[in-house]
Amino acid sequence: MQRSAATIAPIIKELDVLEGDLLEAVALVRQTKQVLGSLKFPPSTDPERQSSPFESPLGVYPGEPLVVPPSQEAAALSRARQAVQETKKSLRAQLAEITRWNYFFDISKLVDIGIGSLVQSFQAVTPEMLCAALDVFFTTGERDDLVVLLKAGADLNGRVEPGGETALMKAVCHGSMEAVRMLVGFGAGLDVRKADVTRYSALHLAIYNRKPEIARFLVFRGADVNARVLFVGRPLFGAAYEGPVELVDLILTRGADLHAKNGYAQSALHCAARAEPANGGKEIAELLLDRGAEIDGRDNKGETPLNHTTGLSLHSDDSHTLRDHADVAEVLISRGADVNARREDGEPCLHGAAAYGSIRVVTLLLDRGADLHATDQQGNTALHQLARHPRVKVLDTLRLNGPQILPPEFEATMGMILEKRVEIARLLVSRGIDTNAVNNAGQTARQLAREQLQREDPLRAYLRGVTGDDGHSDTEEEDEDDDELENGEEGEEGGE
Repeated sequence: MQRSAATIAPIIKELDVLEGDLLEAVALVRQTKQVLGSLKFPPSTDPERQSSPFESPLGVYPGEPLVVPPSQEAAALSRARQAVQETKKSLRAQLAEITRWNYFFDISKLVDIGIGSLVQSFQAVTPEMLCAALDVFFTTGERDDLVVLLKAGADLNGRVEPGGETALMKAVCHGSMEAVRMLVGFGAGLDVRKADVTRYSALHLAIYNRKPEIARFLVFRGADVNARVLFVGRPLFGAAYEGPVELVDLILTRGADLHAKNGYAQSALHCAARAEPANGGKEIAELLLDRGAEIDGRDNKGETPLNHTTGLSLHSDDSHTLRDHADVAEVLISRGADVNARREDGEPCLHGAAAYGSIRVVTLLLDRGADLHATDQQGNTALHQLARHPRVKVLDTLRLNGPQILPPEFEATMGMILEKRVEIARLLVSRGIDTNAVNNAGQTARQLAREQLQREDPLRAYLRGVTGDDGHSDTEEEDEDDDELENGEEGEEGGE
């Protein structure tokens, strides 16, 4: 259809109507603000977190405090913002189409001066070019070239190898808030995923790289707080493990599903139980419980969050640390966690804590009523569990979570566990555990230690010296048996 001044008039008239509709929407927002601002409430006497806005030092801008609304209103506001963003995006596209259909200019003079060859030399701004400009910006702080590429229509959501990251992901991992702001301002997609097995979004990367200010900014700009990743789970899981508690609170208020499970059927509370004290695990666990997290929820191994306060934490750099998070365990138990909960394979919580040398949690469990004489499906008491070499349990954990290449500090970890096991054995004996109890194989803990541990192992030596209910020590008898066994082995080797 031929465009003319006559065809423009009805378009402008319709745009006036559209403008009126938008102004009505703005008026509706203002009216809602006025109504809420006029409400009067009696002074609150409830000291709980939900009774008043929660302030955080992590503002979108430096020095700006965070005041978040209650969770229901926050979820509704989040949906409203998403609707507005989608409408703006669609509106911008449609208005651009209208402009394009009606915009003409005479290029004949440009053709006469050879503009065609110059246009053919133009190149699109590729993701690789944009990421290279980011590297220069990170190094020098000069933003001119980066801004030129952004204004020239750079491919903001293209992914660059290796790693399959977008420019925004690169800026997030580098920790450059300025670059993140620029990229988001020019329209970088917040929920684009990495082109690798992780499928992380920019928000996942901000959390796992411990950039809480950037994570907060992305959440406020509308990043999906329920974006799912295979096994690792949603942003809430990472925030519950990495902290800080203010970020967890923000993600929850923006509509994160508190009861979601990751690929291992773990909840955010399981993740908080594993969080290092420096990351605020105790405070995060308290917040999740305040919001209604299931305290004895089970993962795919039948473990509750209380089980996760002990064990082996594996880190992204292939290192690992032993967990003995008695502070989180105290919170869980005080809120009603079952101290006698059993895994799917029948192992009591006390046994798992003892196996990893988590003496603080073992002590807490006993103080809070854990069954000292509980046995697993093989009839082993916690003392039997100590008599088994921890190498098997630790190797099982490593195999379940990654390649079977032992980290360099593996033997040091074994040494730490072995040292703690002697302390735990002394504790169990002092509390009255039956040292003569036999498992389904008819073995006492002392006999199991002789089978599993080296003769010079301190725990084996301790158990060998423990006096049973029959009133005598097995020390001399076991020493003679050990000598006979070792001499017999030497004789067999000599005869081969």
